[in-house]
Amino acid sequence: MAAAPDAEFPLLQLPYLGQKLVVWTMSTSEKIRYSLLSENAKKLIKSLPRRVEYLEFFLDDLKIQIGCNLEDTIEMRLPERTDDGDVELSEEKPEKVKDFWKQKLAEAKPEFSLKEWVVHISDVLRCNKIKLFFQGGSGQYKMQSIQQLFQGMEIIGVGVQDTGYEHAREVFNEFPDVRELTFGSKSLRNDMIDALVSRDLDYFKCGRQFDIQALLRMNCKVIEISPADLSLGGVNQLLRSWSSMSTNRNLEVFSVLLFKTEFDESNYLEQIFVGVQYTVVPKESYREFRTSYVTHLWEFVDVIIGQFEIQRDDGVKARIQVDRFGAGIRVKFLVG
Repeated sequence: MAAAPDAEFPLLQLPYLGQKLVVWTMSTSEKIRYSLLSENAKKLIKSLPRRVEYLEFFLDDLKIQIGCNLEDTIEMRLPERTDDGDVELSEEKPEKVKDFWKQKLAEAKPEFSLKEWVVHISDVLRCNKIKLFFQGGSGQYKMQSIQQLFQGMEIIGVGVQDTGYEHAREVFNEFPDVRELTFGSKSLRNDMIDALVSRDLDYFKCGRQFDIQALLRMNCKVIEISPADLSLGGVNQLLRSWSSMSTNRNLEVFSVLLFKTEFDESNYLEQIFVGVQYTVVPKESYREFRTSYVTHLWEFVDVIIGQFEIQRDDGVKARIQVDRFGAGIRVKFLVG
């Protein structure tokens, strides 16, 4: 990523084409920073081709971080609470607003409430699709306040991390129609899993407490389990069930991380493929595994152990990659 441009750079004094060339090279947070200069600057940045596909909001007790499908982020520091009363997030004014480059943004619009910041960022980037992630401490905010803050936005995904069971269940019930769910919390219990597997999902990620029986009952396109309560036998059961068309025909991508302490390294490939008809893909025919949901399970690989191909009873094929990263192995399953 290029260095941040000088905040004193006379952008608006350049000819129009010069301005457009400069803003074209800016990062996302730089575009937001320059959009605060004037209405003309805002219009200029809005005239660029849209690159942001969704916005991510990470909520905890004292700050909200805003990211997107691109690299950089914005952090909004919230005032510390002095009482136990309800907090109306929409009306809160952030104490600090900093972008990826640690540049202060709040000084440009000190009058902006949190709601006005959210609306401005969404407007400038021409993106109203958002994902909400509730982290430790976010349980202090009422769901009504959250809904008001993001009113007018299309909430396409939610996630919980390091939050209690009651709050996780509240989040789960508050957004029944989202098609992307992320659970990185120990608070995912059996009653939530039973409700979860009845939903039609595009994406599901779970950090723990998710077994093979629940997995086989899901109707989801992309599933990531990391780290897993899943054994190699469970992975094998998934492959056999998929091959015989007895589970989740909509599954397109599956990935799981297994630590070395959880399996016998001498025969783990045999455990994965026992009872499954497969072919070994020659190294010269390896292909790069890609998914529309890029996470650490896909970004980094120490070594590829092998690629394999299996076929469903209706002729649909899937490519499987077993690779190693750090202290574990990962099994990646990609249909097509």
